[in-house]
Amino acid sequence: MGQKVNPHGLRVGVIKDWDSRWFAKDNAFGDILVEDYKIRKFLKKTLYAAGVPKIEIERDAEKVRVHIHCAKPGIVIGKGGAEIEKLRMTVQNMIGKPVVLNIVEVRQPDLNAQLVAENIAAQLVDKLSPAAEIIGACNVFVNDDGVITGHITDGVGFVKNLELNGVPVKDKKVVVLGAGGAATAIQVQLALDGAKEVNIFNIKDKFFERAEGTKAKLAEKCPECVVTVDDLDDKAKLEEAIKACDILVNATIMGMKPHQDVTLVDKSLFRKDLVVADTVYSPEKTKMILEAEEAGCKAIGGVGMLQQQGAVNYGLFVGKEMPLAEYQEFQKAQAK
Repeated sequence: MGQKVNPHGLRVGVIKDWDSRWFAKDNAFGDILVEDYKIRKFLKKTLYAAGVPKIEIERDAEKVRVHIHCAKPGIVIGKGGAEIEKLRMTVQNMIGKPVVLNIVEVRQPDLNAQLVAENIAAQLVDKLSPAAEIIGACNVFVNDDGVITGHITDGVGFVKNLELNGVPVKDKKVVVLGAGGAATAIQVQLALDGAKEVNIFNIKDKFFERAEGTKAKLAEKCPECVVTVDDLDDKAKLEEAIKACDILVNATIMGMKPHQDVTLVDKSLFRKDLVVADTVYSPEKTKMILEAEEAGCKAIGGVGMLQQQGAVNYGLFVGKEMPLAEYQEFQKAQAK
């Protein structure tokens, strides 16, 4: 039997270069590697329509340089460079380091294997899950007897984690902070699963526009769920919404390194009957979660969402329930 090897690995140092180019000491290597992963995941999701087959990252002592290869550079750059500057500031705020973005045009996208594969996958999908249809994106494709269905599982994993912690979302009022990829999936899944209200708060950037689009789609697909979109900087409106809600969700990067000392919600707003949930899983308990616990709230961190999303994906691929308890025991043993 032949051994399958990624041909890129065989060609690095011969005709191809590393996609990440930097040096780090042992105690910093893991954090920087995760940071690279988060940058790539964010940019790939945000710029999917631009056709991005590759993202290269270079680091020195002063800056992080990100080379975005794309088939439609105009989408990334925007009018007068406005969009790329917004994107640069978002990535810079995400990692807390100076960032330079460089756009590399893919001149023959029809000859790029990654873009061709993504295009074929999109054409082959026979149907979409309800959430994927509303959002217009997929992260899982399942072939069921020749019928290919596209799913998006971030929101499903989040809601399942709430339910496992004894928090059903049906008929609940939920405040969601953020309007990025994961936040949108959560908002849509909450509406599909019967939430009474979903109040979205985000700063006024292009993700704010996405949130308004989500609101419009949910008004059509889930008219029984009231969806609102407000400016995260409107503290009075945010305070009013939190006081009236059952569940508060942080779906932003705040709480994640290097923003581990940041929370978007004043702890004076926490009360014992409020459920506080976070999508950030590293650190396992963010500042918001710790303050919610101190106030007597039911506080749910992001690790469970990550595990439940994995379990959902496993079930879709394998057709069986993931042995999650065994995996959790393995994790505990590794941590000792």
